[in-house]
Amino acid sequence: MIPLSRINFIKKYDTFISNLLLNTGILKGTLYSQAIIESSTKPTYLVGSSVLSKQANNLFGIKANKDYKGNFFIIQTREQKPNGENFFVDAKFRKYNTVEDSIKDYVLFLQENKRYRDNGFFQAKTVKEQAEVLQKSGYATDKNYSTLIDSVYNSIKKNFKDTIKNVTPSKILPPLLLFALLLGVYKYVNN
Repeated sequence: MIPLSRINFIKKYDTFISNLLLNTGILKGTLYSQAIIESSTKPTYLVGSSVLSKQANNLFGIKANKDYKGNFFIIQTREQKPNGENFFVDAKFRKYNTVEDSIKDYVLFLQENKRYRDNGFFQAKTVKEQAEVLQKSGYATDKNYSTLIDSVYNSIKKNFKDTIKNVTPSKILPPLLLFALLLGVYKYVNN
């Protein structure tokens, strides 16, 4: 990936991400904030400036566990103990052909991992709530992870519209009723 500013990353991928997240329960703000946190490095903080994102197109720091069958990339990563002490380990991360593949896999990763569903990630209505579930569910070892996600979100939210678009019967029913009514009137007039 070629590193991008936060605004340019949002502009470049917003349509793709909006379509991908439709009816998933995942907020764009959560996805964008995690991509920024997981793929940015000092001093530029550009999205995609980390070694992992530049060499493996992995924007979300998703590791390749023993069940993962795809390509992988080994790199040293910082982890944090519950007491806040940092330590470094060599870890195997998923490697993608494209940034879009990384984004698609992030969505699947959340959907396929029962711990996120069981902890209420997909029912959460705000980025802050989703961030708290991510931390509680062990997405990252950083004890301030949910606060960091919320902070990044608050710095970028003016650059896009963040809504959960789930089609519910209450949204479909009125147009169907109107159609049925019009069809009935049509049949009545033409008989």
